[in-house]
Amino acid sequence: MSTEPLKFEIPKLPQLDKQDVKAIRSFLPGKLLGRTAAFLSLVLGVLLVVAAIKFVLNPFDLGIPIWAYGLLIGLCFVAVVAQVVQESLAERTRRSMQMLAVKPGAEQTGYFRIGPYRNTPEDRSKFKRANHAEQKALEWIEKSNQIPLYLCGDSGSGKSSLLNAFVLPKMSEQGWTVVEARAWQDPERAVRDALLKLPGPRRRNAKSQELRETVEDAAKQAPDRLLIVLDQFEEFVILGKPEQQQKFAAFVAELKSRPVKGLALLLVMRSEYQVPLEEIGLPLLRSGENLLQVGRFIFPAASAFIKGSGLDLQADAIDRLLTSAAELDETPGMVRPITLNVVGYVLASGKAIAPSLDAGVLIRRYIERTVEQPGIRECGPQLLEQMITEQGTKRPRSEEQLVADTKLRRAEVRAVLNVLDEAGLARTLDKERAEWELSHDFVAHAVGRFLGRSRSQMLRQTGAYAAPALLAISLAGGLWMSRSALDDLMYWYFTVRPYVLTAEAERARIESKEPFRECAADCPEMIVIPAGDFMMGSPKTEQGRDPDEGPQHKVSIAKPFAVSKFDVTFAEWDACAAHGDCEPRIGDQGWGRGRRPAINVSWDDAQRYVEWLSRLTGRSYRLLTEAEWEYAARAGTMTAYPWGDEVGKGNANCIGCGSEWDGRQTSPVDSFKPNAFGLYDMAGNVWQWVQDCYHNGYDGAPNDGSARTDGDCSRRVVRGGSWDFVPRNLRSADRNGVTTDLRVDYLGFRVGRTLTP
Repeated sequence: MSTEPLKFEIPKLPQLDKQDVKAIRSFLPGKLLGRTAAFLSLVLGVLLVVAAIKFVLNPFDLGIPIWAYGLLIGLCFVAVVAQVVQESLAERTRRSMQMLAVKPGAEQTGYFRIGPYRNTPEDRSKFKRANHAEQKALEWIEKSNQIPLYLCGDSGSGKSSLLNAFVLPKMSEQGWTVVEARAWQDPERAVRDALLKLPGPRRRNAKSQELRETVEDAAKQAPDRLLIVLDQFEEFVILGKPEQQQKFAAFVAELKSRPVKGLALLLVMRSEYQVPLEEIGLPLLRSGENLLQVGRFIFPAASAFIKGSGLDLQADAIDRLLTSAAELDETPGMVRPITLNVVGYVLASGKAIAPSLDAGVLIRRYIERTVEQPGIRECGPQLLEQMITEQGTKRPRSEEQLVADTKLRRAEVRAVLNVLDEAGLARTLDKERAEWELSHDFVAHAVGRFLGRSRSQMLRQTGAYAAPALLAISLAGGLWMSRSALDDLMYWYFTVRPYVLTAEAERARIESKEPFRECAADCPEMIVIPAGDFMMGSPKTEQGRDPDEGPQHKVSIAKPFAVSKFDVTFAEWDACAAHGDCEPRIGDQGWGRGRRPAINVSWDDAQRYVEWLSRLTGRSYRLLTEAEWEYAARAGTMTAYPWGDEVGKGNANCIGCGSEWDGRQTSPVDSFKPNAFGLYDMAGNVWQWVQDCYHNGYDGAPNDGSARTDGDCSRRVVRGGSWDFVPRNLRSADRNGVTTDLRVDYLGFRVGRTLTP
């Protein structure tokens, strides 16, 4: 019978087909969102460039400074560039993963090993333990007749390497038949499967016979003795089901009570799981009999190990390295072989990120560098989480299981595993079934700490959302800088838009003569004035007449038009100041605002107001022509005042008009009776700007009611008199000419609106 230890590996992992490799993703989250944001940023950037050009040509267009345009344009185009760069980097990462998926990990053959030594000629020739524990283990197994034997040690103490590269090969050379199995969750099945792979005759019902019978058959066929090794037995202690544990304990108890000739059973496990053995029902451990502890290196042995590696380290450097390694292992004066191997591997391979002789720093940075490298950092952490148990130990997983648990694609899983394999952090257990595990429980613990400290996936991928973020910043900045325009838009949408007359509604108002207001509040209420004829100016016999009121002439108003019911009030002016172009700082002389007429407004100010109101409503608001004003003021009368030829008492606000406001201040706009058209304060309170340029008489004046805009227009006509003027200035025919920039406390205006029946 062959005395070579049983081998389970098949030379190659299952090959990936081209479709598997092509299926690797770029792992750029929010790609559609990013592309949409980049496109919108490009569109917004172009629109802003156009707006900036328009701004240069007309600096008063939107009131946004040119630097703000530049900033927003820059952010928009940076967003586009950011998305292009992100996609380029993601594609580079995808191609890197494709190469990694088909690149097998390199076998560790150097002096330092993160994974255990294997039973290969090369490893057997290189294996040498500084404290010579391998020789002691060999002699102990050969001499002992206990069932079972426990080979225990801390994680990373080198139990598996000691067996694979020295003890088991030596026993095979001495004629022992060595059978190795992995306990995992069902050691009985693992032992049976391993025994059935031995060469030699078997019973026909070998697969269905009891495990003891299978063991007896194998022991009889062994030339000398049979050694069954169950490695990583702590996995069964941790993860095995109670019924399986009880069944295996019964099997061991039977072997102990009725020994099989020539059989030795070796259970290899970590020291911290010795206590649960009694709970399972397995025999107690007795040091020197059925228990051998593989200890850590003390400093002299550890120092000899490092010196034998060829690392160019001085004695004090080795001392610092060993001291930090002992602190990492939390055992002063002693170091686990795995710690030395990981630290030595990092130093010897030149993979230390920064010069350091602190073992903890070297290991932490090495794992971080491996897992965070561009090819695998997007999916490496979630795969590693599946390869660690809740207790922080390594957990064997097949590629198929990892694909199912992580939702990654097979080639993506293979790429990560190949990187971990090359770094010595993972290894294959069964290449035929593509089964993997982390190279050591020490690595599992270190990886677990890394995963606990690592940033969340969202934080790692923040850069992928650069384009949407920059677009959001651009929009937010644009909204902030355009907040006044947005406020105006909201004002129009909710306060004006629902009330603007349609063509049909406008025709109805013309027929019904009903007043209308094209906003919810704080805009002029309008009165429809019918078409008609009247004699404009005053007869020569009218008391208080001025020469510029003649010659009296007939004017025909061909179409109806609308006139504001009141002078434009401060409330209406302030709405324009808040949402339009009107000057917000015009004073009220301390008399109050609200329903009082707006004063201290020039002709230019009045023009701004009607232009804003026209833009807001989409209808033609304007100042009245002088003819329209007098026609509306007379309201069908030919007397000096709308109410007669005498000013009377309490009809208006002027010096001597008999009101409480005479000669003192303006009055609220609805303080006196309206005229026959329903218009208030067409006489007194404040003078009212009209559209016409001032001429000293009506010679050459139009007779169709249109404005006279020829001649010197530096002075415009005002009508109606005011609180600070005498009664003769309140006559319907009285007129005056004022420079367009004059702002005084007795001067206001009212608006007209062109109707389009």
